[in-house]
Amino acid sequence: VFQSKGLRADAICPCASSSEVLTVSVRRPGRGGVNATGRGVLSMQGLSYGVVRVDQENSLTSLTLQDCGQVMPGCVIVVVKMEGPTYLCKTDEVGEICVNSGATGTQYWGLQGLSNNTFKVQPLGTDGKPISDAEYTRSGLLGFLGPGGLVFVCGSRDGLMTVTGRKHNADDIIATVLAVEPMKFIYRGRIAVFSIRVLRDERICVIAEQRPDCSEEESFQWMSRVLQAVDSIHQVGLYCLALVPPNYLPKTPLGGIHLSETKRRFMEGTLHPANVLMCPHTCVTNLPKPREVHSATDCVSDVGPASVIVGNLVQGNRLASAQGREVGG
Repeated sequence: VFQSKGLRADAICPCASSSEVLTVSVRRPGRGGVNATGRGVLSMQGLSYGVVRVDQENSLTSLTLQDCGQVMPGCVIVVVKMEGPTYLCKTDEVGEICVNSGATGTQYWGLQGLSNNTFKVQPLGTDGKPISDAEYTRSGLLGFLGPGGLVFVCGSRDGLMTVTGRKHNADDIIATVLAVEPMKFIYRGRIAVFSIRVLRDERICVIAEQRPDCSEEESFQWMSRVLQAVDSIHQVGLYCLALVPPNYLPKTPLGGIHLSETKRRFMEGTLHPANVLMCPHTCVTNLPKPREVHSATDCVSDVGPASVIVGNLVQGNRLASAQGREVGG
């Protein structure tokens, strides 16, 4: 925008930071060279599986990622697995960025267990042993390292949702929702995205504040387009898309969306949305399979204990019961 006014493109210096590790990386202005800056077009399908895969430019299913600068001086950064033991990630894997530096936090006040899990991380090698005696601090940022010490951040643990083994970032879902004619129907920045557990898996819910001048028919048409956009871009179905009146979502002290309170009201049924579009059939794909008919050639050993119990119940047999003799006269 300001380039025509004489502002140099390298005057903007992106950085990455978090409350636990402070500044992770920063790009220094005027630094030249091959690895001074980086930009990649990545597949969101690959990112959902935790791997880095290059995609085509201007593709609907791609994510253009800009680097966040180089690693800070006197700082060591590693990328570890997001779940389970803290094994080091491969160069093409997305994980949590951990920092070893003298400028990171040391503990949460009065929370010893959480502090040990966050501020005393020891990355493990392929042999399962710590790579060094140094302790690292979790940044809460998800990303990977590029050539020349470039840091790429593609999300955070706070907004991460795991649905059927694939990971989706709430910010990416919000960006897709806003891409579907947002200004006519909803308020930008007043969207809550979270997941709830339904039938042994996480399901994505989107709650947004609608504008007062849009009709119910227009709202449902827009909601239908949002469902199609999320399904085609992220290959995941929305469990619920709800619109609430303006200024209805709970706010944090700083004016943002209070996500946990919104989720609590949704679970308790006290959110009272104006329009709701539930689509469980698009996202609940782990339903039990229908009963299969066994052929006459199947052997008896294929029948499991559960089938035997069901068969006895159907035949009317009394399981685990005993009857005493009649009281004689």
